[in-house]
Amino acid sequence: MKQQFLTDLATLNTAEGTHRLATSPNALASARAALSSGRTLIYIAPAPRSAAALRINSPGSEREICESIELPALDFVSVRTLVEQVRDGYVAAQRGELGQKGLAKLIRTALDKVTSAFWDPLLTEWPELRELPIALAPLAESALLPFYTALVGGAPACSVLDMTMVPSGRALFLSAGWQRQAERGVCVAADPWVDGGGLRSIPRTVPEARAIATVHGVQPEILREQVIDAPEPPPRKVPADFPDLLRTTRGTSREILATSEIGLAPADIVDRIAEASVVHLACHGELRSDDPLASSLLLGGKLPLASVLQNNLRPGATVVLSACELGSITGDLPDEQLGFPAALLAVGARSVIGALWPVPDTQATVTLMTETHRALVASSATRALGQAIGKAHAQGVPPSAWASFACFGA
Repeated sequence: MKQQFLTDLATLNTAEGTHRLATSPNALASARAALSSGRTLIYIAPAPRSAAALRINSPGSEREICESIELPALDFVSVRTLVEQVRDGYVAAQRGELGQKGLAKLIRTALDKVTSAFWDPLLTEWPELRELPIALAPLAESALLPFYTALVGGAPACSVLDMTMVPSGRALFLSAGWQRQAERGVCVAADPWVDGGGLRSIPRTVPEARAIATVHGVQPEILREQVIDAPEPPPRKVPADFPDLLRTTRGTSREILATSEIGLAPADIVDRIAEASVVHLACHGELRSDDPLASSLLLGGKLPLASVLQNNLRPGATVVLSACELGSITGDLPDEQLGFPAALLAVGARSVIGALWPVPDTQATVTLMTETHRALVASSATRALGQAIGKAHAQGVPPSAWASFACFGA
């Protein structure tokens, strides 16, 4: 892989008078991204027998523009097995077959495996990355692994390293070009979905939106307001220690069928998102890995990704998707992760926070998102999320509340 990448390298005049850069579109974008963002870009590329970490340095640095190491424990089978174990765990939890302690143990096992398979060899070979701003671009199914929250030195990586995730080198290049504006318009919207014809209500989206709106001094947009006075849903036959409400449409066939009968979200929601520099959306998420542009947020109706992309976002915007799995969508391109993060970074967002796995509708999620926004007032999105995740981990909050989140962009 490294040899093929090096074959594509050509020339570019730098301040030092040297001539190194890439001529293929992918390699060119990667080197430009490293230069423009100030981050060292690291591709994670699984292969049949092992994986490779391809490190792209800025053309102006003293290091080779491309370096690589082998990651023997991240082959295709190992990656797929770990992804399926996590997915199966959440399915079992939704069915009431796995409690919170069991789910937490499963997720902690996944975090430990990513640490031993990726972070340990990476930081052993390149210990200077502990002090450098980095961007990880996992390819293929490795994009579904929790590199952002796996533990480094006993703490989530995002809380001790200056790091972000990117769908591709192109996405990093684009997001680095969007500069934050001084004006901070804020859009906070939530839909607890109390009358969803099969979809479960997720009532804690309401206090989450109100708490975050208070941080920014604005009023939230609450759809289906009547959830405030609605009684608690009747208990289900599930383990007492499992918070079974998840912000996803995945579940029974009746639930999935119901989503196809839902109308579109109000048109003004799209306009409000496009005008804001900080966006927070707490709601159900509908994942369509077969058709990423059809993936939706459910805000008074379906808000497909294709509709969001009809308008450019405010340049430099930060978008927080407090909904299940919308950070994990993959496509058919081997070097590009399609979905909400990639699309939003392309049309103006500098940072997108999203989840790789289901998000529990619990007080722990409310607290995590609120702490993220408090830190966001004076910090970048990735530092804000990393700080909030590190605090949750230190306080013993179950990893089901924080391990799936990641920040994408510059």
